[in-house]
Amino acid sequence: MRRGELPQLPSATVPRLEDVTPARRAARVAFLAPLLCGASVAGAQTWSAGVKTGLSRSEVPSQEFTWSGTSSSSFFVSRRLAGPFTIQPELAYFRRSGVSYVGASTLRLVADYVEIPVLMHAALHTPAGFSPFVAAGPSFAFRVRCRLQFAGGGLNTDEDCNARGRPSKRLDVGIAGGGGLAWRFAGTTVSLEGRMTAGLLRHVLPTDVSD
Repeated sequence: MRRGELPQLPSATVPRLEDVTPARRAARVAFLAPLLCGASVAGAQTWSAGVKTGLSRSEVPSQEFTWSGTSSSSFFVSRRLAGPFTIQPELAYFRRSGVSYVGASTLRLVADYVEIPVLMHAALHTPAGFSPFVAAGPSFAFRVRCRLQFAGGGLNTDEDCNARGRPSKRLDVGIAGGGGLAWRFAGTTVSLEGRMTAGLLRHVLPTDVSD
């Protein structure tokens, strides 16, 4: 068996990588701290900016890889539109981290991404300052780093994911959706949010393992 073009070892077997349709799931508990940073437009429209931090679990379907959750963070700007709607572009960082064990050998995959979701929020504002909301929109993720790290049979390698075999795509496009609860007080908003993103492209990582 082999994975990509990695060499065969006498005492450790390396599985073979193939492409599959991606599906990324992310669940985040986020703290939002927006700051007013612009003048109002048409009396009701304002700009705000802030940061998010939380946990993200990002995975691609694989027969062998086990994926782990990692921390994530993002910067966002938002603008109130008519009625309950707000548009919110974000600049985020997330990591896909997986490990595959075959006998005594280990193959780790670590891929870092810069992601740009562009979300439309719809919120129900209440007099108490609590606002349940839902959000949805496209998401564009650009891979900036991807490493395959193999250890086994006396051999240790650390290579770029595209160093051997068929190159995988560096761009991943998906649809994001989620919801949460925001609480606004003294010009600051604290929000608890959950989100899921489904990828639309194939072969974004060399992750599927078959014998």
